Amino acid sequence: MLKSQRSAGRRKEIIKRPFWFVPIAAACLWSFTSLMLPEPARSGGTPTIGREAAETGQEREKASPASVSPPCYKGLLMADVNPGNAFKDEVVADFGSLGLWVYEQMIWHQISGTNPEWIMAFSPDDSPAEQVIVDLAAEGLWKWRYKGYPGEWALISNLNAVWAVAVDDDGDGREELQVNFGPPRGIWRYEEDDGGAGSWKQISALTPVAGWKSDFLPSGQEEGCYIFPATGVWTICWTGSDALYRQLTGSAGSGGVSASARFIGGAGEDLALDFGVQGLWLCQSDDQSWHQISDQPVARFTAVRSASGTSRLMIDFKGDQGLYVWTFAGYPGKLSRLYHADPDFGFCEPFDPDGRSEKSGEEELAIDFGPNGLWKYDFSRRTWTLLNTKNPEFMVAGDYWNEGSKATLAVDFDSDGLWLYEGRSGGWFKISNNSPDSAPHFPDSS
Repeated sequence: MLKSQRSAGRRKEIIKRPFWFVPIAAACLWSFTSLMLPEPARSGGTPTIGREAAETGQEREKASPASVSPPCYKGLLMADVNPGNAFKDEVVADFGSLGLWVYEQMIWHQISGTNPEWIMAFSPDDSPAEQVIVDLAAEGLWKWRYKGYPGEWALISNLNAVWAVAVDDDGDGREELQVNFGPPRGIWRYEEDDGGAGSWKQISALTPVAGWKSDFLPSGQEEGCYIFPATGVWTICWTGSDALYRQLTGSAGSGGVSASARFIGGAGEDLALDFGVQGLWLCQSDDQSWHQISDQPVARFTAVRSASGTSRLMIDFKGDQGLYVWTFAGYPGKLSRLYHADPDFGFCEPFDPDGRSEKSGEEELAIDFGPNGLWKYDFSRRTWTLLNTKNPEFMVAGDYWNEGSKATLAVDFDSDGLWLYEGRSGGWFKISNNSPDSAPHFPDSS
């Protein structure tokens, strides 16, 4: 359990110092057996078992989330899968039983008729093109890349993955996958060589309840950060030949509500983590010390970049109406209420509609206020703007129009379909009558 003490106005967790080790002496905890190795990658045909339309003119269908989709799953990506065109990010949409589609230069292309469990973007090589990881349940874990349409598919594992984290865990400028295959297999690391061949290695026999990408190290070497119910919060990165582990705390948090960003202003990212009734805590990257920044349990939160380069934390507390913003100003920081009402299920999405002219890097915030519509808050001007009167399901930010910043929102309006909002001009464009697969609701946001 977390314990705290007050000293000169500070709250600080009394835990053992974080430590690093290679798990030679911890074989009982970390196993590297090859018996559970996911089957190696092999090239395959497109996993398409049918073809239906996603275009605006077709009959609308609301996709239901797959039974094992990750919590808060959004079946929508904005990723640069084809850098060869004049646009930047394409829209990749999981339309459930209608299959998987890519919206490029205002045209839809179906790349699979199969209903994915989940999708994510992935950059495994030196190419500027992003690829897409697709979990097809019993049909295995697949990788898709653009080579014209319907593109090129490769099966990287026959196993059904629960979820994955894309992370440059060895600092080589390429992303690896750290994949949770659930019990009894645990977490496996997938890396590709220059020829595109992939290799797997087990990096934990334990199964985490949550995981995300973190960047504690100033070297640029990222880590997967995980909550294990019995052993607490750990980071995992790669030494070049083996995994390297660091325990941040023996406490397991509360459901995995987290955010990794530069809240303090150091070289690495800090970690904000919900510990339930013990409140919201921040792990500072430079010394891995823990500080309580609120004694209230939270439902959800997200980081938003400020003009200074540090990040704010937007918080929705349980049992306390309103949207709050936390900024670092010494501990426990400054907490203030931005608005008196709770956001709806779509919560908040940081984006940068004026990035081309402003140049500061400060992000604005798109906020789902349910039947009261979709709103934008501008921190520098302290102004609210109504973007749309309709009730959104969720939003995803990207750079569709090649503005140089994440100036575009892809917004799911449920029965009114999928829309693009171009932040610089304020224009709205309906791109499909269909609604993507999603489960954006937090497990417990009451």
